[in-house]
Amino acid sequence: MSNLLNQQNLKVDPEEIVFFFKNCDGNVKNVIYERLKKNHPTISKRLIDKEVTKLKKLYNPLIIMEVRTFLREQYGKEYKPSNDKTVTI
Repeated sequence: MSNLLNQQNLKVDPEEIVFFFKNCDGNVKNVIYERLKKNHPTISKRLIDKEVTKLKKLYNPLIIMEVRTFLREQYGKEYKPSNDKTVTI
């Protein structure tokens, strides 16, 4: 059984994943799981945890969008990318 949910993958800024890591405790992940399992019974709590805490190249857009929506609605928190993307050596 696959947890990919037949979705295309999404590129996410690594800083946004750090933002999720800081703002998504176990309770938030459980709420995300409960919201998504209604329409996607193959989803797992482990997949949600991996999507919001691990740095990867591509992410599941369904989970990422749900986390963004939840953090915005419940806590008024939204990731704002930093404009300084320069690398100094």
